[in-house]
Amino acid sequence: MARVTNKLIHLTGMIDDLVFYKSIYGNLVRARPDFSGKKRKSSPLQKLQQDKMLVVMDFLRPLKRLLRENVFPPGSHLPAFHWAKSYYLNEVVYFEDEGYHINFSKALMSLGDLRPPELMSVHVDDTYLVELQWQDNSEQALAYPDDGLLVVLCAPQAKALFYRTGVTRRSDQTVTIKLNQSWEGVETHIWAGFSRPDKRASASVYLGSFIL
Repeated sequence: MARVTNKLIHLTGMIDDLVFYKSIYGNLVRARPDFSGKKRKSSPLQKLQQDKMLVVMDFLRPLKRLLRENVFPPGSHLPAFHWAKSYYLNEVVYFEDEGYHINFSKALMSLGDLRPPELMSVHVDDTYLVELQWQDNSEQALAYPDDGLLVVLCAPQAKALFYRTGVTRRSDQTVTIKLNQSWEGVETHIWAGFSRPDKRASASVYLGSFIL
């Protein structure tokens, strides 16, 4: 009589066009690579998926280091960038006017268990000064007076990115950032959050966009 056990089976090898392999994240499967040198023609659905991935990767690639240092998704064992890629594909990108676009208000620059900024406002003047103000909520749960402020400014059309961690503390309630003339005339999006050196962060808050 055959004996059935509940032992986990690890598949490796190739079946038809699928390759099964083991990784640190468990059993995974991918399409068999094509070494024939022939270019496969994408179907309309595949082309849409490729375009979607391209838009997400174009936006995320410059943020790779930032995300690695400030994204700590609870309960996930995925590396920060892989988690962010999945989140952006499912929650941030949208289809309109025959193309994919980034919904900046849904974009995350940081994530973790810290309390995010509250009542934060932005003031921009014509001398390239960006002033941020917020409420000191360090008396609330998962918030600490010395949490460092993370500020991210991104102008995708100009391929410009600025970010700083620990520019000031949660309890300071205000900070001013000086930009230069290269940011003039382009739409700039801004996010802020809090982080700590012990791999903790808050969800970032989208503060809108401006043109200098």
